[in-house]
Amino acid sequence: MLWVPLVWTAVEFLRSQGALGFPWALLGATQHRAAPVIQVASLGGVYAVSFLVALVNAALYVILTRRAVLLPAAGAGVVLAAALVYGLNVLRHPVPATFTAAVVQPGFPVRAQLDPGLARRRFEDLGQLTQKAAARGAAL
Repeated sequence: MLWVPLVWTAVEFLRSQGALGFPWALLGATQHRAAPVIQVASLGGVYAVSFLVALVNAALYVILTRRAVLLPAAGAGVVLAAALVYGLNVLRHPVPATFTAAVVQPGFPVRAQLDPGLARRRFEDLGQLTQKAAARGAAL
């Protein structure tokens, strides 16, 4: 049963990579209103949330179709309970009322973004812009 969430999460991660990869329509994003659940994103990003959702759904499928399988249900239940306990604990700690955020954009034309030869330069430009923003007080 564990292979379902592993494969699902791997596919989501892989389709988000590369020049044309974007993290759109990810399973983890469906939980944006479930604050305790999405706190696991601090451990593994949206992919950790996707894994958790896929795991719970795979366990429900096994329970409903095989009825006699207790171990997968118990395992998924333990993982879900641990995620909820972690999330509720994180939410109990106060968060600063405000913080400074910055958005950096190097301004490369679209064609230059697809040129693998310019990847290092784009990365360096983003790093410099990020360092300048942090020096001006950006926390995110």
